[in-house]
Amino acid sequence: MSSADEATLSIWQRDITTFRVNIAGVTAQERVDYALSRIESTPPIELHKGPRSVYKTQDDEASVGFYFGDHFIFYLREGDLAPGQSLKEEEEKILTKLTAYAEAQARQREPRRILIGIVAFLVFTVIFVLCMVILAFYRRWIERLFSKEKIVDKKIVILGVDFSSHIAEMIKRGLLTLSWVCLAVLSYIYVVLLLRAFPYTEVWGQKLGRKVIGLIGDLLLGVLRSIPDLFTLLVIYVIIRSLINLVKYTFEGMEGSKRRGRWMDEDTRKATKRVLIILIWVFGVVVAYPYIPGSDSEAFKGISVLLGLMVSLGSTGLVNQIMAGFVVLYSGAMRSGEYVHMGDVEGTLTEVGLLSCKVLTPRGEYVSIPNAVIMNGKTVNYSRLAKKDGAVFATSITIGYDTPWKTVHRLMQDAASNTTQIKDSPKPRIIQEELGDFAVKYTLVFNVDDPQRKPAILTEVHTKIQDGFAREGIQIMSPHFNMQPEDPVLPPRD
Repeated sequence: MSSADEATLSIWQRDITTFRVNIAGVTAQERVDYALSRIESTPPIELHKGPRSVYKTQDDEASVGFYFGDHFIFYLREGDLAPGQSLKEEEEKILTKLTAYAEAQARQREPRRILIGIVAFLVFTVIFVLCMVILAFYRRWIERLFSKEKIVDKKIVILGVDFSSHIAEMIKRGLLTLSWVCLAVLSYIYVVLLLRAFPYTEVWGQKLGRKVIGLIGDLLLGVLRSIPDLFTLLVIYVIIRSLINLVKYTFEGMEGSKRRGRWMDEDTRKATKRVLIILIWVFGVVVAYPYIPGSDSEAFKGISVLLGLMVSLGSTGLVNQIMAGFVVLYSGAMRSGEYVHMGDVEGTLTEVGLLSCKVLTPRGEYVSIPNAVIMNGKTVNYSRLAKKDGAVFATSITIGYDTPWKTVHRLMQDAASNTTQIKDSPKPRIIQEELGDFAVKYTLVFNVDDPQRKPAILTEVHTKIQDGFAREGIQIMSPHFNMQPEDPVLPPRD
């Protein structure tokens, strides 16, 4: 007797026992083949008597012989036992499995049992098809419901983005996914019931059923073990929501206060509220992380490391923009509704955000300017001092040296006086900015009440200047001339 590769004796999907030794040159696999042939050739009358066992000693080693009635099947030697097994325990297990096989064989031969299996197959199939039809109608109903009605009526705004449509789509996808999960569960149950309807495949059905029950049991046990952590997560969530509501109520109260502008303007309040809410959520996630079920698993840790790496690599520019946004917001250099000039963009500031500022130009262009660009450039705010003396604007012209400066001053003053939206106080003033090589540069500085009317006011004052100089026969020296022309360069009279 020598050791050999082990081989398992299985009949009708039932594992009876495992052979692990050779006997008289017969390998374990050959012993399995011999036992199978003996079992399959068992006469029905002997099979009906059921299995029995007989102890015997062979080659000074205890063994057990198994029979169906008087029909011998195989021997089990002590060398076939796994470590820790006893011959008596293995004998009882084998007798139980052989009894189940004999009973299944007997049921398989009964016409009544076969008829019951066929009827069960038809009933289960009809029920399964009806369930699939119901699920198909359910999916169509969900599609029609979400296409005709607005499920989420209230706007859900997070960081300035309305997520109501996205949440509605998530609800729709969740309900449709639920139908597919139900279909998968029903299919699994259908297969289990079909397998258990016939004695030959009954063991497969039992194994599949035990797997499902074991999985459900593990899930329920995991849920029960997670109840303290889930309760802690609930408490943390309630505290976080309470803090967020406190922040919202505080800033809403500031918005309704008459003294709100003395401490914090509207743009700063909105941004500060968002920052505080984000910080509270981040704090809540950090505190809640150890209590999340599965957070101590290697998979969860790997995902956390991956997300941290992605955030650290991709957030450099974002952090730069946010820090620049803090400077722009809390410096108070500009606010929503003011008329500003940033870089080559001029218009009404509509929003001051953490990442960018939005400007509406006089030509109707909606321009977004990153805060980092604003920090690195020059910003002119025309509206900040407009409430006191009005916003200050200027326009320049170049006039030749042959024109008296007093005449130029008079004509430019007349143009400003005849422009309806230019303030009389402070009085418009003329500055001779430059004595150039070809002409003198005169700049008209004036104040207006509404800085957002700048394009219209400049258009009007420019037309007044052109008309006034044309009437006096004075040419505006733009572009420059290399030599004095024979005739004055003047616009044609109306």
